[in-house]
Amino acid sequence: MTPRRDTILARSRFGCAFTCAHCNIIHVEFCTMAFNFSLSEFSSFAKLLHRVDLSACERAERQAPWTRQIQIQLKPTWHMLALHTEELLDLRSLVAATSQSLFQSAGENIDLSEVVSDRLN
Repeated sequence: MTPRRDTILARSRFGCAFTCAHCNIIHVEFCTMAFNFSLSEFSSFAKLLHRVDLSACERAERQAPWTRQIQIQLKPTWHMLALHTEELLDLRSLVAATSQSLFQSAGENIDLSEVVSDRLN
């Protein structure tokens, strides 16, 4: 029996997504954050990032005291992602590339087509 290996799903300027040989979790490291997702949690996270209206966030937060102008609440918790525009764009790209890798390997078992098709267009 061949031991399972870690699988890099995608890399970006600020992060990396992979599955490890010890669990069935999607690990996303981004800047100083680390996320561990089940497939359904990752799908929800990908769709959340895909739907963020970048222009509206920047306008709404322009007068805010924080330096990272894009605030994304991670429901159902009170945790917030605080990102610069460049970071959000990079995270979207990383998640879309990860979605593409998962979509190709799992075929019809997951529905990330909205995120994947956006990346391909």
